[in-house]
Amino acid sequence: MSPVLTPLYLLALLLALIVVMAVIWPLRGRARSQSNSLQTLAARVYRERLDELNADHMASRIDADAYATLKLELDRGLLLDHARDEQRAVRPVQGVRMLALCLLLVVPAASLALYIFYFQSDEMVDDAERQARYSDVVAQVMAGQAPAADAPQPNLQDFVRVLQRRVQAEPLDADGWLSLGMAFMQARDFGPAQVALARAAEIKPNDLSVVLTYVQSTIVTQQGPMSPKIRGLLGKIMYEYPDHQGALLMHAMGSLRGGELLAARESLLRLQALRAELGEDPEADGQIARLLAETEMDADPQELADGFPVEITISSDLVANLPADAVLYVFARPLQGGGMPIAVVRRSIGQFPVRLVVSDADSLSPDRPLSGEPIVVLQARISLTGDATPSSGDLEAAAVPVRQDSRSLVRLRISEKRQ
Repeated sequence: MSPVLTPLYLLALLLALIVVMAVIWPLRGRARSQSNSLQTLAARVYRERLDELNADHMASRIDADAYATLKLELDRGLLLDHARDEQRAVRPVQGVRMLALCLLLVVPAASLALYIFYFQSDEMVDDAERQARYSDVVAQVMAGQAPAADAPQPNLQDFVRVLQRRVQAEPLDADGWLSLGMAFMQARDFGPAQVALARAAEIKPNDLSVVLTYVQSTIVTQQGPMSPKIRGLLGKIMYEYPDHQGALLMHAMGSLRGGELLAARESLLRLQALRAELGEDPEADGQIARLLAETEMDADPQELADGFPVEITISSDLVANLPADAVLYVFARPLQGGGMPIAVVRRSIGQFPVRLVVSDADSLSPDRPLSGEPIVVLQARISLTGDATPSSGDLEAAAVPVRQDSRSLVRLRISEKRQ
């Protein structure tokens, strides 16, 4: 017999015995107790009827022959009831024995089947081997220690799986959740990354680095305005640390992605002033300058007066799978009639959010300028093939009607896949 299966057989048998005792023990005396109760009741009825019969005989209401006949019937009835009670008691006992036998057979068989078909499946065996192979290395990496030169080096996928087991075993380990979230971020699996980083921030709400990591990952991976939760966390950090450069940068990026250009500009100017006190840093200063440039629409005042300023964002679950040759189109159509667009803007896919102006310069026909329609419908679409003709798989935003005299920023969010 296999040395692995031997203790498993013993464990399965022990489990079966425990289950049998748990089920059978409460039933051990129930049948006999019920039988004894019935016999006691029958004996009491017998004595009452015998007393009545003796009283009738003593009072000469029945003669000796009638008395003997009635007493014989009474005795026979008692014996018959007793025999029936014994039969009733035997049947439950036999049922309990059959149940115990079935449990003794089924429980070990089910245990062995579970072990063979689940715990010995290729996936479970691979997972167990992965845990045994990389757990020490992952623990050393998380502790900031360099693994030994001859230690096995896990790839990103193995690292994530070992970390998942760790946080399952230690759900209050904020460092484990933080490392897991960063590993998911590196793998560009943003949904699980946000869940893991949010959990780390919940466990350590006063740890500035943990909370700011969660805030940063959310702002970087999501489009559109900041959620109330992220806005609240970032506001708390900026209130307690008004000169925290990382918080100012995240506030500027979050405001910029949400179309709050003035708020973004204020944070960037404050950050720029703080950076000036620390000396030159070409890389950081260049990033701040590029973000400041994004706070202004890339159009002259006359173009803004004649067109519609538009901001296009995209859902985080769609942006990760965009091909490099995908093309962004923004269409302007008349409110009534549909058909061919009045104007089209074509852009290569770059960093979102994308800001542009749809104006008469983008009209398809000089005889039908964009400014000639009192109300137009703006819609954004990403063509995966680069073709302006809609096709299955293209990504689209909901259409937004806009009046001709409106110059408010029009926000289009791409979140649907064309069927």
